[in-house]
Amino acid sequence: TDGILHFIGNDQKYPESPNRYLAAQGAHIAHMLRDMYQDKEQGFINVPKEIIEKYKFAADDFEHPNFRRWVQEQVELSEMLFAEGKEYLDKLPILRSKIAGYWYCARFEPILKVIKEDNYILREGYDQYKTKQNLVKMMLTSIKIVPKHYLG
Repeated sequence: TDGILHFIGNDQKYPESPNRYLAAQGAHIAHMLRDMYQDKEQGFINVPKEIIEKYKFAADDFEHPNFRRWVQEQVELSEMLFAEGKEYLDKLPILRSKIAGYWYCARFEPILKVIKEDNYILREGYDQYKTKQNLVKMMLTSIKIVPKHYLG
């Protein structure tokens, strides 16, 4: 978030708010879920030990019902963080920062959608954000943001 605000927004002063980093936190969760298989191959399990013990699943059993329940909770949390984070983005004074923030969210939101469609079973790869459909969605988002930015 700070990178977007600094580099895209020319280091302008931005509103202090507890919501400032929520979209980035949502993206972090989606990124973690997206890379779960690759992380496992690298010997890294991106699930807290307390969660594994609480839900009683093996850290690499991605199809276990309790693992899928945890994934569902993470998807729902990420979606909530994106929604609340966008409320912060809507208040930004620099239009290009606002658009960049929304585009950042749009990079990860299709991954969450696919995880939900797959009934919370993770895949080895996610290229959904690279589609023409997602590019059009990003463009339409930009078109919606511009009038709201100038008209309030």
